[in-house]
Amino acid sequence: MSPKSIKSVIPSLVSSLLLGDLITLNGLLDQFPKLINIKDPQGRNILMKAAYSGAAQPHIISYLIAFYVIANPIIKLDAMDDNGFTAYDWAVLGNNGFAVSLISKLNKRENENF
Repeated sequence: MSPKSIKSVIPSLVSSLLLGDLITLNGLLDQFPKLINIKDPQGRNILMKAAYSGAAQPHIISYLIAFYVIANPIIKLDAMDDNGFTAYDWAVLGNNGFAVSLISKLNKRENENF
């Protein structure tokens, strides 16, 4: 059996984000660490996608922020997609109050550290 390519697991990554499947998401990111840096055709990163579509899955936002924004800063909160939107903007557009609150607190904390 040949190993899976990173391209072949992207549908599983998207599905795990949309369905709130943290076990699959974590497993994919452990097996393919470069997945954390992928962007869709509009330049949206994984946090932006989760912030928009994950209103019912606060554990996904918590996981991504805890591990990839705070502990191992790979994802930047101020990263923008091709239209200039950040994860915060996508959380607002997706009516994701949990993500809006969490990202706001982190942005405020970062601004206070300057």
